Amino acid sequence: MTQDSFRTAFAQAYVDNVCGVLRDLPWQPVARLLAELERAHREQRTVFLAGNGGSASTAAHTANDFVRGVSREPGRGLRAISLSDNVSMLTAIANDESDAEVFARPLEALGRPGDVLLVFSGSGNSPNLVRAVSVAKTLQMTAIAVLGMGGGKVAPMVDIAVVVPCSEYEPIEDVHMVLHHLMTAYLRSCLNKTAGDDGRGEQASSTSVREVSDRRGKRIATIIPAAYSKAQGIQFFTPNEYSQQLAFMAWPEGKHIEAHVHNPVSREVQHTLEVLFVRRGRVRADLYDEERQYLESHILGTGDMIFLAAGGHGFKCLEATQMIEVKQGPYVGDQDKTRFQGVSDDEVLQGGDPS
Repeated sequence: MTQDSFRTAFAQAYVDNVCGVLRDLPWQPVARLLAELERAHREQRTVFLAGNGGSASTAAHTANDFVRGVSREPGRGLRAISLSDNVSMLTAIANDESDAEVFARPLEALGRPGDVLLVFSGSGNSPNLVRAVSVAKTLQMTAIAVLGMGGGKVAPMVDIAVVVPCSEYEPIEDVHMVLHHLMTAYLRSCLNKTAGDDGRGEQASSTSVREVSDRRGKRIATIIPAAYSKAQGIQFFTPNEYSQQLAFMAWPEGKHIEAHVHNPVSREVQHTLEVLFVRRGRVRADLYDEERQYLESHILGTGDMIFLAAGGHGFKCLEATQMIEVKQGPYVGDQDKTRFQGVSDDEVLQGGDPS
């Protein structure tokens, strides 16, 4: 065998090996990983990434693509921070405390419930990653690990572990890079989806306002996603005759809105209109017509808003949730509501996420 033929055979064997490892990937945890990143993007959570050595570069590259590669439109990328990038912070923590704390300390300062920690590791045994995962769990974050060599100590600690079925570092890290690009491409494809016309099961685009009507065409609710934006000006989501008005405004720096007072004007209010703003968390809104017949449900995440114009509604918190409610007064207690048996979890018709 000549030297050239040896090199060719070596290259072909290496690529064949990597392809075989890719074919043997456990796809169910990969699907769960994609679903969790989709949730993080929808709810405008932050994804923190970490790794050591070559995996530090993978973490940094992935963060770059999450922010820039998912979308180049302002505000539509995935919020992502690589914990491996700040050399000053890493060396300060390692020098003052220990190497095991280099990812944990910034995560303690920056992480919030509902955020995501995504770590890359060939072995899954790095003490600083074990410690970071422990902190993430304490903060009620979702912990995800992309690993190899059986998963090591990290695999049983995380919510989702994608373990590359290989014991060699090079193919493991090659597959990690493929997964990183797979994640980016998937998130970009989610942004390109359009809502279906039946309102059941399709995901709306991340900026679209959704209106839900009953079977006779009467508006029941309007959902304004956190990512909704308008270049400039004011847009009302409610017709003039509604006793509660809801609008979005976007103005440039320096825009002056004249000082004013609101004059006393008699208005008749016979029906309660309600606005709910999800400050933090994730909640399912179940919507009904005025005869209490179930229509559909929508998942609301952090920053999403729903205007409830008519019919009935109920909610189920899918995680710890904070909401702000605005409705007309004077407050009359339970006089303006009639409670009824709502839809069960098994009967839910998913109308899609607002973003």
